[in-house]
Amino acid sequence: MTTLRELFQRIEGRCGRRFSAPGPKAIHQLGRQSRAPERPEPGARLRAADRNQLRVIPTYRPSRRKDERAVAASQENGVFSYLRVSTERQGQHGYGIDAQRKAVTDYINQTSSVLLGEFVEVESGRRSDNRPELAKALGASKRQHAKLIIAKLDRLSRNVAFIATLMDGDVDFICCDFPSATRFTMHILAAVAEHERHMISERTKAGLAAAKARGVQIGNLRNLPDAQAKGLRVRKALADAHAARVLPVILDIQKNGQVESLVAIAAALTARGVPTARGGQWSGERIRRVIQRATGTQGPPKRKARFDAFDAQVLPVIREIQGEGSLKRMIDIAAGLNTRGMRTANDTQWSGSAVRRVFDRTKQARPTRTSLANAFAIRVMPVIQEIQQSGIVSVRGIAATLTSRGVFSPRGCKWRDSQVRSVIKRAEAKAMHFPASQSPSRE
Repeated sequence: MTTLRELFQRIEGRCGRRFSAPGPKAIHQLGRQSRAPERPEPGARLRAADRNQLRVIPTYRPSRRKDERAVAASQENGVFSYLRVSTERQGQHGYGIDAQRKAVTDYINQTSSVLLGEFVEVESGRRSDNRPELAKALGASKRQHAKLIIAKLDRLSRNVAFIATLMDGDVDFICCDFPSATRFTMHILAAVAEHERHMISERTKAGLAAAKARGVQIGNLRNLPDAQAKGLRVRKALADAHAARVLPVILDIQKNGQVESLVAIAAALTARGVPTARGGQWSGERIRRVIQRATGTQGPPKRKARFDAFDAQVLPVIREIQGEGSLKRMIDIAAGLNTRGMRTANDTQWSGSAVRRVFDRTKQARPTRTSLANAFAIRVMPVIQEIQQSGIVSVRGIAATLTSRGVFSPRGCKWRDSQVRSVIKRAEAKAMHFPASQSPSRE
């Protein structure tokens, strides 16, 4: 009985083509395909019996570059090492780094692994929000399907929640001091590392408190200027990085929302959930500092300078509205500004109090109730004199005549006797005396 392999060799001889050697899976598939006749590909010369037994499959040979990438990606022994110390002094002098590197090297030599890269970081094990080197190590391990190797679990972190999150991720990590640890053992070691972190902190605080009680001066004043300068550089670098991250969001808010005021930008950032550098609330002054730091310019003007520039623009419009008649109330001026489509400095509608603040900031004489009442009396008094000359001298008659002529009272309603008396009294106070024959009667 002819086997499939022998039949395969006979077909190669008849077709004049060489095919890749079939494996067990390919032979099984050929056996399944032999049950149903299929049309051979062009160029294949087969007998009817052979055509019913086998289908010619062209050989697929991947390129050399794809082969190299596949081999590199499938390296089971490839590892990345992650080394961490808590203080920058330890990182500069190599305290702890050399011991960790030696432990990693010994493990690699024992397991015949291949070190693909090394990441060194100086950061406290308590923090998990600022670990750029660890993020790079995890990303490289994930891309190349490699494992992450660390000297001890506490070098990765001293936070149980953080280690549990890494264990649920896509990257496997190995501890050199306990390479056969299971997930249960990892959780126990992480809890021990976190407890040790708390104990170290409590012992340090207790020792410093005891030394301070004995009169020992805490700290090293000899390196205080250097420490202050170093802290300033670190804070400046962090602030610059945060400003560079937030500036594109601010520009997007200004472009899409047509927002110009700093207060409105701060409200938009808060609504988007963008935190400040210290996790606080955004304000207009913080927006100004971010723009100034990110662009290297003076940024938007400060609050006083911004209001001064705004008042210089809006004050001529207010004078124009006042010039349309006599002195007007604050609410009348606000209505005129809203009619002209103008907005306040905070991008809101005008109100009487907003107009009053413009007068106060510019130290201009704003129209008070007294000035408005005096101006109204001066404007209405000639009409009252004309009514008196026509023979109507009583206050009640003057009020009725003013109402019939369509002259409104100061509040825009019908005239009353008391309002006529108040207008005449104000006019007399302004030295607008009348002849005795024209003095209004109280009847």
